[in-house]
Amino acid sequence: MGSTTTASIKGNDKPPPQQQQPPHHRGPASLALCVVGICSCYIYYGLLQEKYFSGPNRIGANFALVSQTATNSLVALAWSRLERLFRSNSPQSQLQQKQASSLGLNHALLLLTSFWYIGAMSTSNHSFHYVSYPTAVLAKSCKLIPTMVMSIWIERKQYDAQEWLAAGCITLGIVIFNLSRLSDKGSDKADSMHGIVLLLISLCMDGFLGSCQGLLKRSDLKGNKQRPPTAMETMLYTNLYALIWLLPMALVSGEWTDGINRLDEIKEGMVLLNAAAASGQVFIFLTLTWFTPLICTTITTTRKFFTILLSVLHFGHVFSTTQWTAIGLVFGGIYTGIVHKAKTSGSSRTTSNGTPERGEKVE
Repeated sequence: MGSTTTASIKGNDKPPPQQQQPPHHRGPASLALCVVGICSCYIYYGLLQEKYFSGPNRIGANFALVSQTATNSLVALAWSRLERLFRSNSPQSQLQQKQASSLGLNHALLLLTSFWYIGAMSTSNHSFHYVSYPTAVLAKSCKLIPTMVMSIWIERKQYDAQEWLAAGCITLGIVIFNLSRLSDKGSDKADSMHGIVLLLISLCMDGFLGSCQGLLKRSDLKGNKQRPPTAMETMLYTNLYALIWLLPMALVSGEWTDGINRLDEIKEGMVLLNAAAASGQVFIFLTLTWFTPLICTTITTTRKFFTILLSVLHFGHVFSTTQWTAIGLVFGGIYTGIVHKAKTSGSSRTTSNGTPERGEKVE
């Protein structure tokens, strides 16, 4: 029996099809789709935020977030049902459903992910009461670094010099560009230590969030009896569990009661905000599932930079030498990341016996 098995393996150098086929979603077209989707949805969301979250008749932030997370959950649930319906006749889909039914999801980790997600957002928003706007913007421009540091500590990932160089160039470029824009405006508000601590906590939570999202994708952990969730499952449960934290915050702040009482007045704004947020989240969770949390963080961080850049160009402003240097750093970092991704994609193909080649990362 043993000799027959050995002979059959030697006689067939090709691994089974499942091992030979790379993930079909990880192409440049899919990445471009995610980038365009995230940028367009959240640029529009930013315009809506400015309109509906400011002024005397503004919508309460916690009430809006409760409404958005509930909408996001419904969109993810509907998407999952439709996806299952259209793929139900496929033999491969039936096999996947059978495997999915035998393995559950890591709901404890999904709950923890939602906690870091809400915590990072809440502490960042709360810090605006204690620090100037330039300080908050500059702090949140550095999200890439804590994401990488936490993934080294928690996920035991390793990044080479080229990846650190790309992240450093992008972060430094965004910081320099924002500093050059904001230095002339000034601010009357002094930065308190309380606000600085809140920003540091927010950045740490961003790092923990990225690591939790990375761990959710992994099926190689010792003793792991759970399967990685799909993009829509991650979106569904992250938003559902987020309601556990958000609903009490909205009730305690009084924003829930105020929002319900003014529903007729704000319903148009709520529909637009929910639609933009839900669409953006679909692309974010597709990015997290198809690629990595670090790539998602890179897209969301540089998206703000490109929004400012397009705005400045649109109004015909002239860039200073410092700003051109910052732009060069950001584009240099992005180019370095793209080149590195292309190299690792080429070197991480499986060998003829089905084992990963040197340099391949297990995620």
